[in-house]
Amino acid sequence: MKESVSYSRFLSFISLFFFCTALAFSQIKTVKLYTNFNFVMESQTTDLNASGSNFARDEQQKYQLGYFSPAFTIGKENGNFHEFELSRFLINHEQEKTIITYDSLNRKELVSGERNTKLFFALRYEYNIALRKVAAEAKLQPYIGFSFRPYFERSMFTPLISSQFPTRENQLGVNFSIVPRINYNLKGNWYLDLNVPLQLTETNVNSLIRENPALPGEQRKTTTINFETLPLHLFLRFGVGLRL
Repeated sequence: MKESVSYSRFLSFISLFFFCTALAFSQIKTVKLYTNFNFVMESQTTDLNASGSNFARDEQQKYQLGYFSPAFTIGKENGNFHEFELSRFLINHEQEKTIITYDSLNRKELVSGERNTKLFFALRYEYNIALRKVAAEAKLQPYIGFSFRPYFERSMFTPLISSQFPTRENQLGVNFSIVPRINYNLKGNWYLDLNVPLQLTETNVNSLIRENPALPGEQRKTTTINFETLPLHLFLRFGVGLRL
């Protein structure tokens, strides 16, 4: 029941966001499309013996290149502006099977297999402050932005054989960033936007559910709350905008 309530609140937030977007539609000054580049490094140290004199370091690097995200801005008379973005929407489904074929008997046996489904949804709101007052026709316009990005992620694992149990993991979180930004005006109403969000904090609630019938219901779910400052996440965002 609590899990359903948390999802309802999240969906209510999404509905409120798009409702406010619809109200503000007549005030939209520009529309924009971003190409996002993301680099993440994670490291973990593991001792190989009891003395701790030897250790192994596991480092993972993840690159996400070229996914797009639409946005629009609402400008103010002083040159500052609000920006609203559908930061990410991802649905991924994978299925793996291992089947042994017995030629002599002409029958097949499924020995292992699984289905993995992932849903990720994120929004971004950002308030940008013009660092210097320039004429509208000036080529370069620097800004500093402050953003928060709520997100929801669900991962589901379904085994295709009975020796494993289904699991479901949900994560609801938000991160805060400071965003240096430069706009470069092109001919007409077109302009380029280069910005580098520097993530300050990230908070999330993670819920893991293992559908093991041997465990009581209250022991099948594990919930953790995480808070991280200055995570090593580097974003590089390049956008093309059109003034309406």
